Amino acid sequence: MNQHYVPQVHLKFFADKVKNEYLVDVYEKSTKRRFRTNIKNICAEKHFYTLDENQKVANNILAIENIYANHLEPIYRKAYDLLTDNRITKITHQQHNEILIGIFQMYMRNPKWLKSMIDYHTKEIKKLYKKANANREKGLTYLEEDFSFREFTLNEIIGHFKNKITKDYKKRHIIGTKEICMAHINAKYEVFEIIDKGEFITGDNPLVYEDFVTKNEHPLLKSKEFTLTLNKKFALRIFHDNTKKLNYIYRQKIPHGNAGSINDTILRMSNRFIIGSNYAFDELFKIKNFLDSTSLELKMDAMKQIVTKIEPDEENIELHRLMKTYLEKYEKDGLSKIEEYELYMKIKELTANWKKNRLR
Repeated sequence: MNQHYVPQVHLKFFADKVKNEYLVDVYEKSTKRRFRTNIKNICAEKHFYTLDENQKVANNILAIENIYANHLEPIYRKAYDLLTDNRITKITHQQHNEILIGIFQMYMRNPKWLKSMIDYHTKEIKKLYKKANANREKGLTYLEEDFSFREFTLNEIIGHFKNKITKDYKKRHIIGTKEICMAHINAKYEVFEIIDKGEFITGDNPLVYEDFVTKNEHPLLKSKEFTLTLNKKFALRIFHDNTKKLNYIYRQKIPHGNAGSINDTILRMSNRFIIGSNYAFDELFKIKNFLDSTSLELKMDAMKQIVTKIEPDEENIELHRLMKTYLEKYEKDGLSKIEEYELYMKIKELTANWKKNRLR
């Protein structure tokens, strides 16, 4: 059975409907190949959620698939309708929680996290195996299980834990969705809408995040900011900020340049594919060339646009002053590599401090 780890209820909003089919353009990162396909054929694996016959978690081996299809995906659709309706800003406590559940199901059901768990344990087992061989030991112990080298090869030990981790993931990842929702129960919502002809994309890992405070990967930290593109024009940001109201949807209209930054993050955090339209891909790669550019001239020109066109307020006055100072220095004498690095580090520090102040 083909089971979607990115639900079709999400993918269809990036597709063109042709008769009874929903078709999307797809870009494959490793090969740079583009192709067009039905959303039924992407972001799915055979029996990804199917439980073993002899398990004790549920009577039905398709119990997890049924939970997604009959409960969580309908909640996502309700959240989608709320978030993409510009008339709605105030929401109830129940609606706030439904948005959390609808969105965060995207996090735990993604195979990226299963793969990262398997990769982590594989590396740890290889370290122990190498150490045991160097010390001429007859076996190793991992997670309180003993393995004799007479009975088990390295690949067999790794395979044992891969199978165990996969089974555990299938049984417990929905509980993980509940945990991440509870950790972010007081998170705030901001919806971005593109005002020009730009478009958002999605990917095979659609719920992306950034952290401006810590490098810790743990998803339960309040410093995490999650973003999910909802369709070609709307995207949601989930974040913690003690200056914002709780049961409220903040709405912001943005140009395609800002959308390009979000799309760049989706490209970076995707596993294999990004999904949308060829037009959106072309625009993304134009902006990406700029973002990846080492040209100081291009970067300072972008800074000049910010300094001259955006009025400073309470929240951005320090950053505005910093940019203005370095811009004046650049226009007068140029910037050395050291000064360019100093500017980058100071911007990074200001951003982190701004975020920390809103988490207290």
